[in-house]
Amino acid sequence: MKQTTLSKRFAAIVAAAATILTVGIGAQAANAAGTDDTAGLKDVAINAANFPDENLRKAVAKNDWDNDNVLEAREAKYGLSVSVYDAPVKSAKGLELLPTLESLSLNNTGLTSVDVSKNTKLESLYVGDNKLTTLDVTKNPELVSLTVDNNALTGIDLSKNTKLERFSAYKNKLTTLDLSKNTKLTNLYVTGNKLTALNVSNAAGLTNLSVSNNALTTLDVTKNTKLTSLDAAGNKLTTLDVSHADALKYLYVRDNTLTSLNASNSPKLEYLSLSDNPLIALNLPKSQQSAIGGVTTNLNLTLKLPYTGASVDLAKVASGFDGAKARGLSGAKLNGTTLTGLVNGSVVSYQYDLGGGKKLPVQITFSTATKAPTAGDYAPSSWIFFAENPTLSLDKDGKPVASNLKLELYTDGQGFKDLTANDYEVNIQSDKYGYTLTVVYKGNKSLTATRYFEKKDVKPGATTTPTTPTTPETPTTPEQPATPQTPATPEAQPSTPAQPAPSAPAANNTTDNTAKQNDSAKDDSAKNNATVKVETPKTTKNANQQQAKKTLASTGASVAIFVVIALVLVAAGAGLVAARKRSARR
Repeated sequence: MKQTTLSKRFAAIVAAAATILTVGIGAQAANAAGTDDTAGLKDVAINAANFPDENLRKAVAKNDWDNDNVLEAREAKYGLSVSVYDAPVKSAKGLELLPTLESLSLNNTGLTSVDVSKNTKLESLYVGDNKLTTLDVTKNPELVSLTVDNNALTGIDLSKNTKLERFSAYKNKLTTLDLSKNTKLTNLYVTGNKLTALNVSNAAGLTNLSVSNNALTTLDVTKNTKLTSLDAAGNKLTTLDVSHADALKYLYVRDNTLTSLNASNSPKLEYLSLSDNPLIALNLPKSQQSAIGGVTTNLNLTLKLPYTGASVDLAKVASGFDGAKARGLSGAKLNGTTLTGLVNGSVVSYQYDLGGGKKLPVQITFSTATKAPTAGDYAPSSWIFFAENPTLSLDKDGKPVASNLKLELYTDGQGFKDLTANDYEVNIQSDKYGYTLTVVYKGNKSLTATRYFEKKDVKPGATTTPTTPTTPETPTTPEQPATPQTPATPEAQPSTPAQPAPSAPAANNTTDNTAKQNDSAKDDSAKNNATVKVETPKTTKNANQQQAKKTLASTGASVAIFVVIALVLVAAGAGLVAARKRSARR
């Protein structure tokens, strides 16, 4: 009876051990099967045949956990990251074999082309400082961050990248950019391109916008109410509406043709750069008038208006001009917004009150135009300028009219023909001051020069369009504006935000760590920029890969534990049997 009982106990122990071992291994297998999403993935040999470029091959090999020179499906399924920085990559061949590639960084590698059409799960692409002339990202719908700084792109199609949050194309050759589908954009940096227009109205979530050193004549940011930093320096803007930018902290609009700026609805404004603009009026937020860390303006700039007359309405020259803020006026009388009592050579000065103890010095010189203007109806190499200063006045509609006008025209050896003229108009444009002067020439048939270009005829009543001249024959040079004085440096001068550019992103983690210098127009002592740190979304692929490794290791460890338990139980059973035999002998 005792022997039977012991046998039953031994059998029960062995059965329990077998059950534990079976259940444990089965659970681990089921768990592994539950996370197996390698369907469709193939093992890829990491060799020269698949990846001809050695540096790229080494970068791919960093995803090979077991170092067997094969990128197995189980290794690729969690998402791949490939990074090469400051090393030559002659060919990007092999990327098409990595369908689960999620982060690709090929910075300063000398690449002239890269094909990412097969990398449909790509979330972060960083290909700055290369020689790319084209880049196709239409097959990358998951793209969140794209950096193409310092290349030679003339255009890029972002219409399929609807998840894009960050786009940086600093110093390329972009002439157009369609962002109508990129409604999730928060950071846009396109400084140093050739853009003449840019529509960001659909990107309502923009917080950082840098469009400096382009050729923009207009910029509408009325829909971008979350903007904290706006850099539009070095363009051709004549107006800028920031009345809806109530979150704005940094504003850079130096080297444009703004005559006024109303920033009164930006209560968080900390830094403002306005130098090299022909400002007549400037309105700052009342709550920040004493808190703004720095304001650089065109201090002591002489604004030369290209006409003279009895009166001029400054509100028509500078939108938002408030006559009540013009303090210490001299040189004329001010009735509301209209200056009266002007004569040839009048110099009008005043201090425009900005609030908070800040003032904008303004000096306006009303004189005849002596700058060598261009005549657009002639070849670009021609110059036309006043042989003698004409008398300029305003007609009843406020347009400048010239009388006693004598013109001289010069060419670079092109064909001539005689021209007779009665009444005609010449449009004269100044890139520096942003005005267009229409000179109405009336009745003077005796011109200093009678030989003109055969390219076009100036017909009576015709209006010419200005062009950019080439080397003239020593035209009369106008008086240049006084050099802007640098305002006193505030005690707490903010650091300068400029064109932020991403640092080399670590595997699966794209973060902007450094701010790329804005490169806007001329350098001055204030630098007029501030560093803005922009964080891009972090990915979690490293964590997934580590978890996968832990899972595999855990499986092996669990099986080993179950085997040990089973052996212990078997040993215990064997001990019971031995004890039974010894008892039986006694």
